[in-house]
Amino acid sequence: MLIENEHLKQFTSGFSRSCLQINGLLESDAELIRLDNKVLAITTDNIVEEISSGLYADPYQIGWMSVVVNLSDLAAVGAEPLGINISLNMPSGTGSEYLAGVGAGIEDACKLHKTHVLGGDTNWGNELMVGGTGIGIIRDDKIVLRKGVLKGDLLFATQKMGLGNAYGVSRLIQKKEDFNFYPKARLDEGNIVRQFATSCIDTSDGFIPAISNLMEINGMGYDLEQDLNDIVGDEIRSSIASEGVPPWMLLAGPHGEFELLFTVPESNVKKFLQAAQSIDWQPVYLGRAGGDPTLSFRLNGNSLSCDPSWIANLFTACGGDVHHYFNELQKINQSWLQQIFQN
Repeated sequence: MLIENEHLKQFTSGFSRSCLQINGLLESDAELIRLDNKVLAITTDNIVEEISSGLYADPYQIGWMSVVVNLSDLAAVGAEPLGINISLNMPSGTGSEYLAGVGAGIEDACKLHKTHVLGGDTNWGNELMVGGTGIGIIRDDKIVLRKGVLKGDLLFATQKMGLGNAYGVSRLIQKKEDFNFYPKARLDEGNIVRQFATSCIDTSDGFIPAISNLMEINGMGYDLEQDLNDIVGDEIRSSIASEGVPPWMLLAGPHGEFELLFTVPESNVKKFLQAAQSIDWQPVYLGRAGGDPTLSFRLNGNSLSCDPSWIANLFTACGGDVHHYFNELQKINQSWLQQIFQN
């Protein structure tokens, strides 16, 4: 059970729901509204904790990320972005040069993703907060939600993962400032995923929180056939080799890399891979869905299993203290190594 999901259920329990809305609560990265023969996709996401924690300090990066966090949700439902509304809360005395940097990041991210700022709102407050509402369109009746996984479905990711948390470790624990993090929303890939997949979620909070969401919503487990360490990108593993950080810890969250995690029925896999090849994309195969809601995986070639929601909830349980969180992850790693040794 994910703590964030329980909070959302409590908060929204008194809200009525539109009869035009396709998805249920927590069933999709973006809200899906049926409009005649099209579907409107809407999502709202803000950059708040990332600024207050110091994870994002550069104004250009803050602007860039305010766009990507929203477009990544649209990518997870395979929507074509129509544009984004930007919300900006500024402390008094915020300089024009700083605001210009935020604006440049927003505009460059929009250009890369071939979309536009449609409008928005500005306010004055005690802290800088930048966010937006992404608006997209799905032009046919093929919908993909987080919900819909079938037993035996194959689990894929758009790319190997771990980059987002590697950036977090570099920035908040190692206090380095030379790690460039400007992820791209997987819009083209998401459009293909929508045509063949039974479920999809983005990894904005990390791989383990993402797969925990899929498990909770679908009531089904996953058997990862790749070693957990090998799911982390090769360059990332090389960069942390001398830091004493087990690669799998970069999958734990809470800061992800904005890839897509999705399931495809075996009957659709051949056509799916052919469509992926048409845009020069090689999806990463991870394993299969099925069985009780448990994550089975390999670590250093040894078989283990766990309830991943425990790891997904850990950052919240640590009160957002990154050093405490990092130490607790190390304890989990030691526990797993001990299990391997005993077996």
